[in-house]
Amino acid sequence: MGEPLHLLTLWAHASGLAPRQQTVGDTNESKAAVAMFRDLIFRGCLIVADAMCCHCEVCREVLGREGHYPVMVKDHQPTL
Repeated sequence: MGEPLHLLTLWAHASGLAPRQQTVGDTNESKAAVAMFRDLIFRGCLIVADAMCCHCEVCREVLGREGHYPVMVKDHQPTL
């Protein structure tokens, strides 16, 4: 057997569908999330993610696509 596949999934709660998935590969989840968000508009949507996506780059991407993104910030991210 090979190595397990590491996927990041965008899941739409209202429809129960997963309209997009992105392999994480050699990068981290926040970079994969930004790549997955390309061409999407989040106007009026609440985007929720785990701690792996609590980075400035992900926040900027969601807000730039008109979404809402509640973030739990820890002490090591004082400028987030």
